[in-house]
Amino acid sequence: MRGPCRYIPPLEVEIVEERQAIILDINQGVYVRDLNKGDVKIVRDKTYMLEAHEVLIEKIDPDIDELLFPGGKRDKT
Repeated sequence: MRGPCRYIPPLEVEIVEERQAIILDINQGVYVRDLNKGDVKIVRDKTYMLEAHEVLIEKIDPDIDELLFPGGKRDKT
């Protein structure tokens, strides 16, 4: 299901994942991988809802991330 709505699933339905829209401000972006094609794209400056076949990916190397953000408690996507 897509969009703002109330959904009460039947007993036979299993909800695999619940997703929220990603609100991006000006000069903000996220990297998105298409699992069907393997392509990676950047989404910027708008509200974006991931499709069923898309995932967020990390673009910063873990070693560099530790240098920039000691402790590492942040969203890396």
